[in-house]
Amino acid sequence: MKKSQKVTYLRATGTTSEFCCVPLCPVSSRCNKFVSFFNFPTDEELRKKWIVAIRRANLAIKAHTRVCSRHFKREDIQEPKSEIGRRRLKKGAVPALFQKQSTNDNTFKRLCLY
Repeated sequence: MKKSQKVTYLRATGTTSEFCCVPLCPVSSRCNKFVSFFNFPTDEELRKKWIVAIRRANLAIKAHTRVCSRHFKREDIQEPKSEIGRRRLKKGAVPALFQKQSTNDNTFKRLCLY
C-alpha cells in the first residue's frame, strides 16, 4: 500500500454485541450465542427490584442496558415456541443468580465456553 492511499473502513452490519450490566459479569453476545439478554422492565416496582438484586444503586438505565440470562433461574425463562422465536422472561421475574468471582480466576474465558 502506498503512503498516499487512503484507507476506508466499512461498518460491519449485524455485529452489534450486547453486554450484561451486572457487576463483574463479563458475558457478552460476542463470545456466547447461547446467552440471552433482557431489557429492564417498564414497571417501576419490578425495575427497582432488579436494581436492588444486581447491586447497582446508581445505575443509569438506557435503551441498551441489559441483564444476561445467566442471572435468572431456569423456571423464570420461557423458551421459544418456534425455531425463530426468542426467549422471554416470565412476568415478575427478578435476577437471582450471581456467582462469587475472585480476581485470580480467568472467568471471562470460562464463561465464553458455555
